[in-house]
Amino acid sequence: MRAVVTVSIGSQLSGRIDLLKVDFNSEVKEGDLLAQIDDKTFAAKVAQARADLVAGKAGLLNQQAARAKAEAMLRNAKRLLERQETLANKGVASTATLDTAIRDVDVAVAEIAVIDAQIENAKATISQREAALRVAEIDLERTSILSPIDGTVISRTIDIGQTVAASLQAPELFKIAQDLRRIQIEAQVNEADVG
Repeated sequence: MRAVVTVSIGSQLSGRIDLLKVDFNSEVKEGDLLAQIDDKTFAAKVAQARADLVAGKAGLLNQQAARAKAEAMLRNAKRLLERQETLANKGVASTATLDTAIRDVDVAVAEIAVIDAQIENAKATISQREAALRVAEIDLERTSILSPIDGTVISRTIDIGQTVAASLQAPELFKIAQDLRRIQIEAQVNEADVG
């Protein structure tokens, strides 16, 4: 005999069981906490991912400030170029001074292009770090093993302090029968007895 609907519950994470809330024949509701895996490592990974995200955002702000500085330098280079062109038209400035002013404008434009690329890189880094934070938060949530259905615990294969090793496949920790009033009987009958 077995219940018509049974659900095997495992863990996607490896770790030591810190808390066990249910035992055999415990009635559970969907979303009830069944067990808790030690979450210290996973909480530290979330904190690290948050710190990395903050550092990425600071890097973006730094690049944006560098761009503002480069824009100011470009405006100054353009003003100097205008002065040198005016002086050159009057025959007062040398060609070398005018060439230097042109070069300074070109360098400032190139500097802004470099900084724009660094800003895009910083934005991409922020996106990566936001994704890493989401992954770390999901892993932290998965340290709580919850019941997916209402039912009765019919099997428990773990104890407090035991280590769950979820490497290639999720180990079965609990089995929950949805409704023990509805069971399925599987009988083996010898063919000779059928008559």
